[in-house]
Amino acid sequence: MKRALWGMALCFFMSLPVQAEQKYSVSGTATFDEGDRILISLYTYEEFRDFKRKPLPAEPFTLLIEPSVQEKQAGKIPFRFEGIPSGTYALLAFRDKNKPGSPLQPGRIASSYRMMTFSGSWDDVKFRVDRNITGLKIDFGPPDSLRESKP
Repeated sequence: MKRALWGMALCFFMSLPVQAEQKYSVSGTATFDEGDRILISLYTYEEFRDFKRKPLPAEPFTLLIEPSVQEKQAGKIPFRFEGIPSGTYALLAFRDKNKPGSPLQPGRIASSYRMMTFSGSWDDVKFRVDRNITGLKIDFGPPDSLRESKP
């Protein structure tokens, strides 16, 4: 009798639905004055530590965006990460000016979730993903004081 009860209990627990981890999207816009490729990555704290010596995070945490001719002329491109688990992340972006004959060499780090210049501090760039995040802005252009006015 005990065996039958244990068997029924095991079947009952195995039939309960397993709750899948919630996944979110993170999106925004990157503006740039030049660059043939834009790399945007979401880093966990572990990946962020000494990030210059480590490879970029794997998909879906890194986007490689090659702007179209129209996007290059506009100097603006949207980005969107999909399927990001809840957690705390830092958003770092790099641009590759794609000089002829050179391998991909990201230049000029940009991170502007909470600042305009990159301090290298996790506390300055971290943010919590526990819902869909929209409206992030990455700006590779010169500081506003150095920009020319566009008509």
